[in-house]
Amino acid sequence: EYELPALEPILRDTYGVIVYQEQVMKIAQVLANYSLGEADLLRRAMGKKIPEEMEKQRERFLKGTRENSIVDEKGNKIFDLMAKFAEYGFNKSHAAAYALVAYQTAYLKAHYPVEFMASLLTNDRAHTDKIVKDLAECKDMGISVLPPDVNESEKFFSVVGDKIRFGLAAVKNVGEGAIEAVLEAREEGGPFKGLMDFCERTDLKRVNRKVLESLIMCGASDSLRGLRSQYLAHLDLAIERSASLQKDKNRGQANFFDMLAAPAPAGGEAPKGDELPEIADLTPADKLRAEKELLGFYVSGHPLREWSELLDAHTDGTIASIIESFPDQTQVTAGGSIASLKERITKQGGKKMAIATLEDMEGAIELVVFPKAYEQAAEVLRSDSPVIVRGTFERSDEAVKIIADRVVLLGDADEEMTTEIRIRFNAAVHSEADIEALGGVLSSGEFGGDCPVFLDVEFPGKALVALKLPRTKIAPSSRFKRSMKNLFGSDVVTFR
Repeated sequence: EYELPALEPILRDTYGVIVYQEQVMKIAQVLANYSLGEADLLRRAMGKKIPEEMEKQRERFLKGTRENSIVDEKGNKIFDLMAKFAEYGFNKSHAAAYALVAYQTAYLKAHYPVEFMASLLTNDRAHTDKIVKDLAECKDMGISVLPPDVNESEKFFSVVGDKIRFGLAAVKNVGEGAIEAVLEAREEGGPFKGLMDFCERTDLKRVNRKVLESLIMCGASDSLRGLRSQYLAHLDLAIERSASLQKDKNRGQANFFDMLAAPAPAGGEAPKGDELPEIADLTPADKLRAEKELLGFYVSGHPLREWSELLDAHTDGTIASIIESFPDQTQVTAGGSIASLKERITKQGGKKMAIATLEDMEGAIELVVFPKAYEQAAEVLRSDSPVIVRGTFERSDEAVKIIADRVVLLGDADEEMTTEIRIRFNAAVHSEADIEALGGVLSSGEFGGDCPVFLDVEFPGKALVALKLPRTKIAPSSRFKRSMKNLFGSDVVTFR
C-alpha cells in the first residue's frame, strides 16, 4: 500500500518501504517541488538529526505539498516516514558496497570459521567489549581460544590447527620491541625449553623484568617446564644470570662453567640453571585475576561459571542479550560481577551514590545507583561476590545503562528475589505416589515461608496445566531445592 499513488513508481522496487536516500530525495522532488540541491539538503538534515533544521525542512516540505493539493495530515505523515528512514538508510552505492562485504564475510565465516574469527579478534583487539562478544561467539561455534604462549603465539591472534591462539600483543606491559625480541629468538633457536633458556636467548634490553613477569602471570610460559609461582620466585636470579651471560657473549668471552658443562639435554628438557624452588602453584582464582588484569578478560575459565545456574534462574538473560534486545525504560534483572565502582556525592543533599560496571561472561553494562538504593546496596557492591541487579534499562544514542533499584548478592538471590515457586511434573514420568510425596513435604511445615507455590503438570502432546496450590507457601532456599532433587531425582523446582 502507498500513502499516495505518486509514491508507487518511487518505492515499487523496495515493496513500498523507503530504503535508499535517493528515494527520499525523489519523494521531496515529486511531492513537494524540491530542486535537486534542496533535496540533497533535506537528505543531509535527516542524517544529522538536528531538530531545528528538521523543523525548517518540515515547513518547506508542507509548503510544497500544499502546492500539489496534498493535505497537511498526509504531508506530515509522509515527512515522518522519511524522518524515520533517516535512522537506518544509506545511499544506493553505499548499500551495494556493504552488501558485497556482507556476502564476502558470510562466505568466509561459513567456509573458514577459525581463520575468520582470528581475523575478527585481531581487528577488534583494541575494544574489550567487542573481544568479549567475539570470544563468546567462538565458544558458541565450538572454536577454542587458547591463552598466549611464548612458544606458539604470534604478534596478533593466529590459527593453530582448529584453534585460535592469543597474540603476545594482547598482554599488558608487553610492547612492540619485546614481542619482536621473543619472535626473533624463537625463529633463530626454536622453542624455548625453560625460563633460563628464554632469558638467555631473548634480548633483555627489550624484554625487561616487567615484561617477563606479565608473560608468566598471564600464562604465556605455561608450556615451559615449571609452574607460574616457581618462575616468579626464580625470575630475579634467572635475569641476573642471563644478563651476565649475554654481557660476556657480547664481549666475546665464554663463561667458564659453560665450557665445562655438558651439552644441553635433548627431548625438550630445560637447560641447566632452571633449578626451580619447590613451592605450590598459584590458586585458580589468582590465575584468573591475573588474566583479567593483563589481558582484559578471562581466557582459561571464568569466576562466574560456577554461578551459571543461579544466573539463568534469576536474570532476564546475559548482559549482551539485554543490551541487544531490550527497549528503553524496561524493567530488567541482570547479574554478574562488579568490575569497577566509583562513589560520588550528589549536588543536591550531598548524599553518596555510585557508578559501577556490571560484567558477566558475555558483556558489561554501566550501573547507576542513586542514594536511596546505594544506602542499602553499598556493602554488597563493595564485596567481591557476584550480584543480582534489578532496575530500569535505559538506552540512548550515547550509551546503555541500568538505573538500579535493588542489588543483592547472587548467593542470596533465592531468598531475596523470589516471588513465586514453580514445581514442574511430567505426567509420563511422575506418578500419583510422587504427588502424594510432594504434598507430604509441602504440608510438613519444614520449609514454610511467604512464597506461593505452583504445580506445572506437563501432559504428552497437550498444553501445560498450571495449578496454584491453595494454602501452601514456602521459603525459597537451596535446601528446599536439594530436598526436591533427592526426592524426585531431577531438578523440578524453579524460583521466580
